[in-house]
Amino acid sequence: MKEMKVKHLFLAFYVFALIFAVGCSKKNEAGGTANLYGSDSKRWTTDKERNAGGDKVKQTSEDENTVLQFFSNGNFSMNSNLQTMSGTYRYDQSGRSLMLTPNGSTTSMSFEVTKLDDDELDLKAPDGSTMELEAE
Repeated sequence: MKEMKVKHLFLAFYVFALIFAVGCSKKNEAGGTANLYGSDSKRWTTDKERNAGGDKVKQTSEDENTVLQFFSNGNFSMNSNLQTMSGTYRYDQSGRSLMLTPNGSTTSMSFEVTKLDDDELDLKAPDGSTMELEAE
């Protein structure tokens, strides 16, 4: 009887650990391209930023008013009170990377996509800084 209780306790613990592991693993998933642009286009605003050391970066009013928009045709635009930029993007879901190439530039900006779903886009720059964006 005691051995049966131990087996049930072990089984319950195993199931709990499995559910916990599956739930935690979904946190850093990079969704598909449609998550990035929705049905035709999607607007993203900055929610949080962290520097390379992991410290929060205080959002300025310009940061809060910046809108990054992705279109289904592979174009993007970024608008803020200070600047406007547009160009093309390339998203590699399997490589978890997003590359933005502004119009008229030969240099691209590359980011690691640490999370992408319908509501959140988390990017990590090569210097280690991160930006969390929310869908409008």
